[in-house]
Amino acid sequence: MWSLDMEKEIQAFISQLRLTDTSDNTPKQYEYTLKMFQRFLRTDRNVKDIGKQDIAAFLEYLGRPSQERVHRNAYKRSSIIAVRACLSSFFQYMMETDRVDRNPMPRAGRISRPPRNPVFLTGEEKDRLLAAARTSNEKLILNLLVSTGMRMSELLGVKIKDMDLEHGRIQVKLKRGAVRQYIIVNALVTEDIVGLVNRHIVDQKLHEDDSLINLSRRSLQYLVEHAAKRAKINKKLSPHKLRHTFAVELRRRGLRTVDLQNLLHHKNRDTTAIYEDVDMRETEEELTRLGLIKR
Repeated sequence: MWSLDMEKEIQAFISQLRLTDTSDNTPKQYEYTLKMFQRFLRTDRNVKDIGKQDIAAFLEYLGRPSQERVHRNAYKRSSIIAVRACLSSFFQYMMETDRVDRNPMPRAGRISRPPRNPVFLTGEEKDRLLAAARTSNEKLILNLLVSTGMRMSELLGVKIKDMDLEHGRIQVKLKRGAVRQYIIVNALVTEDIVGLVNRHIVDQKLHEDDSLINLSRRSLQYLVEHAAKRAKINKKLSPHKLRHTFAVELRRRGLRTVDLQNLLHHKNRDTTAIYEDVDMRETEEELTRLGLIKR
């Protein structure tokens, strides 16, 4: 059995994280990772005794298949990096609160996240997707995702009273009172968003406190996937990839990275910078097509 110390320290860290992180996903994922680390060690020694060798063994364990885990396949490199980030944050918290006097995961020991290549729709694919919407509900959802860049969870949390259609603004209310404001960029779609929303409200007989979209996360995912199939788009599409599409389209039209960062509500500019890399890849492809460079 585990000593109470480790369990208490994990809960204290997660409680602190919930106060400072506006996302629900990060505390949940960190708690899952730390409890998996807790089970892996299988000892009741004090958390102060955890060393670099324990962390190295845990990461090695995640890097190979195991029937003992819920996720039985070997973790991908990106997932290992996320686990390292979790452990690093946990032990940094332990240091800052004087719970331990040494950090088994010093900041210098971190590895950088590899460059990501976001999957997005071309302008022609985006138009085909929107045209493939069969119902007014599908049309509303797809157009809102493409024109605002909202995350799926954010869209599902929007209530009628959160929408300022006159000024094209949508407020997303997070826990602990935080609010994100999204702007409807009408130039990215051909539909009248205001008209779509108003018709949806009337058809569904919605009131101020009602949710705009009454679907589960999985149902919304299916909606996007099926629309992509009807549009004959040969990409594995998700609501988040429509967020990438929104960002890439605005970068193509000349929007500055700092402004795109504000629209997407990224805390770190480096997260938004992946869309600059998209621009460069397309430039290189065009130079190659013209025979100006070899790749």
